[in-house]
Amino acid sequence: DPAQWAYWQQRAGNNIANQLYREGDFLSSLQIYQKLAEMNSSPEWQVPVWYQIGLVYENLKQVEKAIETYNKIIEREKSSEDLTPSLKQIVEMASWRKQHLAWALKASLVNDELHSPLEKNL
Repeated sequence: DPAQWAYWQQRAGNNIANQLYREGDFLSSLQIYQKLAEMNSSPEWQVPVWYQIGLVYENLKQVEKAIETYNKIIEREKSSEDLTPSLKQIVEMASWRKQHLAWALKASLVNDELHSPLEKNL
């Protein structure tokens, strides 16, 4: 049964990616999550996988890609009519993480600007 096979591929792949993520093997987990996101286009499947991809990008210090991924989640909410409460919660978490990352980027830039004049004078 192809549907049953796809279910087990998704479940096994997700378990493996989650374990790699917990172990800190972010590149391997990213590769698996990206393939998993392509396997099923339903919001119930893609939104949580995309959220994990965003977290991986954060751990890899690729803030722009993380923000881009969180934006995909937020945009998906706008195009989906009936999201479950758990998916709405993921959208809210993605929105918060996006705002936090934007704030951290801005704070880092300001901090760099404040330290640059001091370093030039030394």
